[in-house]
Amino acid sequence: MWSRLNLKFRTHITTTAIVLVLGGAVYGSYQGAQMIKRWSNMQPHVMHEEMEDFLYAKELRQQQQIAQEKRST
Repeated sequence: MWSRLNLKFRTHITTTAIVLVLGGAVYGSYQGAQMIKRWSNMQPHVMHEEMEDFLYAKELRQQQQIAQEKRST
């Protein structure tokens, strides 16, 4: 196929393909950088704080249950 096209069109097609590939690579790099930027700007996910909150809520529920049992007796 390449041999049947004259040199002018073959050069244009090759140049267009290279520009499209480079443009796609630049776009993909930009999108990846934006994703990393969003991830780095997110609030840190701290497991021990979540566990402390869970234990505190559990303790409050237990205290409420004990208070209800005392009122019912």
